[in-house]
Amino acid sequence: MLGQCKAIYNKLSGQRNVYLDRARAFASVTIPSLMMEEGHNESTKIHTPYSSISAVGVQNLASKLQMALFPPNQSFFKMDVDRFTLMELTGGDPTKRAAVDEQLAHVERAVMSEMEKNAMRSPIFEALRHLIVTGNYLLHIGKEGVKGYSLDKYVVTRDPEGNIKQVIIKEEFHIETLPEDVLALTSFSADDSGGSSKPVSIYTKFYIDGKKWKTYQEVEDVMIPGTEGSYPIDEPPFMPLRWTAIAGEHYGRAHVESFYGDIRALEGLSKAIVDSATASARLLVLVNPMGTTDEDDVAKAPNGAVIAGGADDIQFMKVDKGADMAVASQQVQRLEMRISQAFLSEQGALRDGERVTAEEVRMRAQQLENTLGGVYSVLSNELQLPLVRRLMAQMTKAKKLPELPKDVVEPTIVTGLDALGRGHDLNKYMQLLQALSPLGPEALGRVNMGDLVKRVGISLGLEMDGLIYNEQEIQQQQAQAQEQQAQQMMMQAGANAVGQPQG
Repeated sequence: MLGQCKAIYNKLSGQRNVYLDRARAFASVTIPSLMMEEGHNESTKIHTPYSSISAVGVQNLASKLQMALFPPNQSFFKMDVDRFTLMELTGGDPTKRAAVDEQLAHVERAVMSEMEKNAMRSPIFEALRHLIVTGNYLLHIGKEGVKGYSLDKYVVTRDPEGNIKQVIIKEEFHIETLPEDVLALTSFSADDSGGSSKPVSIYTKFYIDGKKWKTYQEVEDVMIPGTEGSYPIDEPPFMPLRWTAIAGEHYGRAHVESFYGDIRALEGLSKAIVDSATASARLLVLVNPMGTTDEDDVAKAPNGAVIAGGADDIQFMKVDKGADMAVASQQVQRLEMRISQAFLSEQGALRDGERVTAEEVRMRAQQLENTLGGVYSVLSNELQLPLVRRLMAQMTKAKKLPELPKDVVEPTIVTGLDALGRGHDLNKYMQLLQALSPLGPEALGRVNMGDLVKRVGISLGLEMDGLIYNEQEIQQQQAQAQEQQAQQMMMQAGANAVGQPQG
């Protein structure tokens, strides 16, 4: 209902607090700046973890995800046409199919160019970092570009199937940054800007009304005129992202949550080792007060000086905690290896040894990538596909793209989970050829090379229609080659007959 954004936001914040408390705990042992404590400001002191292995892991995993979901210089989606419609348009003619594919490729390149023009990779990378640590993040794509909101800046409600029902964003502005028409709706005035540091909260609400998304903004329970808007039901400008989707829950769970025990244990042991090492590094000279050596002479004597005293009167303080620190260091190494595996760091996950083969590295990397299958499926539905649809809607409205029929042409994601499955098929095909090669030509002769080439191309994400020759075309080429060879032999025979002497 209009005029109740603040009350609804405060009510839904109670459901969000349990996720927010966990997010702050996870951030405190990884990257604290991602989710600060409530009430923080620019002068708040930030806690620094004793171990950086988790922070490095977050950066590494976020980079891997961005490269897998949005590879550079490559489209992460393709435009698919309904098969029956495509047959009607082309009549089965491969040349017409190529023309249709070329036109759709222009659309793909235009969308990718718009994405790069709006510099979307930076906010997407920040979103992935938040998802790994806190499990939730909100992206908003508007006319001014992409804007991100951490979990403490928005609330969301979903139905039991996970479909979004409403989203409310809370933004805080200083009085000086507000337009005059918005400032007039508040209890402040322009004269208060110099002495008041209290921010003004503006709420943006998105909700479903029939077959459309409706939106408006409020300040102090008053709707701001001119902020009303509507969007198609399948093209909302917001994307509440989750790392893992839990049935019946409005918010997602973080990647760090599954390994929080190891990260906390590593943090505690790292602190203990640092404290022990600091105590061991202290250089204290103990002088026997009952001896003949004067402590002032020891303290003031320069290097190489000669003073009166006895050697038994002086000794250095020792901690004698080397064995205990060794046990702690061994446990730290085991924890670091497990955490490196959790964040898909191949270097930290490999065993120590000089004989680590390339095949072992490849298999380990593939096993690590397999753990992202569920994450790819969630991000494909909640990030990649909505992002493409929103960009296409904006570009169509701005006359940068032609109007495409939605029931005929649809974007399909070709990276992430889809690329992971095709990559496994490609590896199996390559392993088959490697296994058959030592057996000789007879074993390779049993393989249908034409079908194998087609499957390899599909595994690489290529459109194989018209790309390779079919059996009939191969037979025609072989017949033409035999005919040309026969003609060359006849011409050679004729040339030899002319060159022979007459009897």
